[in-house]
Amino acid sequence: MVAAVFNLLMAVLDYSPMRPGPNPTAGFLLGGFALCMFISSGVWGAIAPILPPRVAVGAALVTGTLLFLAVAALGFLVSR
Repeated sequence: MVAAVFNLLMAVLDYSPMRPGPNPTAGFLLGGFALCMFISSGVWGAIAPILPPRVAVGAALVTGTLLFLAVAALGFLVSR
């Protein structure tokens, strides 16, 4: 997970709109989604031994998706 965070930070910090090349928006969104799912899975995984597996997996998916949507919306608003 630490490597994923460093790769995402390096990609974000290395991006320059002045240099020609493909738009990295899809890569940033994919990296952010993976990071949100890792965080959500870690939090729900910590309490998973006391929950039924179906509840823990469903809650991790829902929480990770909501976290990603909040982060993506915040990033979109800040970039405007």
